[in-house]
Amino acid sequence: AISTCPGVIQCSGHGVCDTTSFRCYCSNGWTGGDCSEKTCPLGRSWYSYPESDNVAHFDYIECANMGLCDKTSGKCKCRPGFYGEACEYM
Repeated sequence: AISTCPGVIQCSGHGVCDTTSFRCYCSNGWTGGDCSEKTCPLGRSWYSYPESDNVAHFDYIECANMGLCDKTSGKCKCRPGFYGEACEYM
């Protein structure tokens, strides 16, 4: 039976434990089942489905879908040709 939230320290010290469901609610900037992973900056998605004619790129996605998020540092590693904190520039 589960009797505590995950993490060596409950929710890795980066969230609040719900003592009824034993689920972690992570603080801003943290994610994961035990709140141990950093989130990366968000940017408008370079490639997302359009919402209607001439309406697209309104979704904010980690690393703007043009980079990989390093969950230990919270920084984006951009694909070649893209730059910026969230890989939002070309």
